[in-house]
Amino acid sequence: MYRSTRERPLATLGPMDALIFDFDGTIVDTEPLHEAALREALEPLGIPVREGMTIGLADEDAIAKACEQAGCKPLPDDRVREVFLRKVEAFTGAMELDHVIVFPGAVELLTRAAMEMPVGVCTAATRAEVEPIIRWLGIDVLLSGIVTADDVEFKKPSPDAYRLACRGLGIVPDRAVALEDSPRGVRSAVDAGLTTVALEHTTARDRLGHAHEIVPSTDGLTLETLRKIHAKHGAVRR
Repeated sequence: MYRSTRERPLATLGPMDALIFDFDGTIVDTEPLHEAALREALEPLGIPVREGMTIGLADEDAIAKACEQAGCKPLPDDRVREVFLRKVEAFTGAMELDHVIVFPGAVELLTRAAMEMPVGVCTAATRAEVEPIIRWLGIDVLLSGIVTADDVEFKKPSPDAYRLACRGLGIVPDRAVALEDSPRGVRSAVDAGLTTVALEHTTARDRLGHAHEIVPSTDGLTLETLRKIHAKHGAVRR
């Protein structure tokens, strides 16, 4: 179930009042770990996983894409569930927290934002995959809510996850900024109504065009810059 440490009445339209981070590819560089885990989970079926194909995809979507690229029929639901569970087990079993790469500036930005507003995480990964890293980073005490793949039926690019995240923070989407790194994540946040800033951590700029703004990375990104982006694009929407 969605975890929220604060329950707030829904705020009205106004300035930027919350910041919501995607996780993999935005705060930490764990996409290669997810890819390796899926490759291990699909290996018994003889289905290869191409490099970079899992970025921004929920596990079920990545499994379907791997099958499509391999030219095989879609797996039945029970087999998809088996692969999914093997993948999560492979990811958590191989996780070495001391080797997790944190994108420069990400934790600093999150920490600064948490001093002034609710901050959340909205990810297509499972709770079992993200919470150990969140605790290791020490940001669990800073987050007002976490939405994972376990909390929604329809995952990114559906807007459901971001809508749920905003409800948990007590913020209407128009007052929140999302940080994303993938086309599906960007679409999810934009369609939910958030001002969306795309990072070029994992995806080329030309594939992030639906975002309101695109920046190179979290390195040097400030809360003040995000406020200016929100004011610019929020004013256009209103």
